[in-house]
Amino acid sequence: MTENDSIEAISPVGELISPCLVNPDSAIDYAGVYKTKLKVRADDPLAVKFQELLEKIQQEEHDRQVQEAEAKKKGSGKKVKLADLPMEETDEDGTEYLVFNFKSKASYTDKKTGQVVERKIALFDGKGKALTHDLKIGSGTVARISVFVSPFYTALLGAGVTLRIRAVKILNFEVEPELKAVDFGFANDEAHE
Repeated sequence: MTENDSIEAISPVGELISPCLVNPDSAIDYAGVYKTKLKVRADDPLAVKFQELLEKIQQEEHDRQVQEAEAKKKGSGKKVKLADLPMEETDEDGTEYLVFNFKSKASYTDKKTGQVVERKIALFDGKGKALTHDLKIGSGTVARISVFVSPFYTALLGAGVTLRIRAVKILNFEVEPELKAVDFGFANDEAHE
């Protein structure tokens, strides 16, 4: 799949969960990955529409893989499974939510030049003004995310979609809390004797 096969989309408004949008997470991928989850009420019409878009793109990729296998004739009758969508359903105090998973690599290799290109996530406030990257964006921040919905296929996972972050529009900002020693049970007045 190429980036050209991706569809541009805007997520519904929701709460960010464990956002890593300013500094990429390099715990699993040394090059770093920007990521966040977005929690949206399941009955929000825009959330339903967004989920339907993901399902449609995934099904189109599934159908394309089946046609490709049949065209090769050696794969006729090949079973192509559907990968899990980048979302989950959850229930909190009787309210149902959809939690979408977004990610984007922090760097990539330009195919034309062979150079490694560093990537930053574009951040905007509610009025569309660009924000600096010295923010500490915390869980509970209300935002919308501009994405590429990118279809993929692997024999192991099947046909699926990935939500690649392009930009984030922050509508209600929650600052990541600054932890102190007392948060972990240490006393403030301890000194080495």
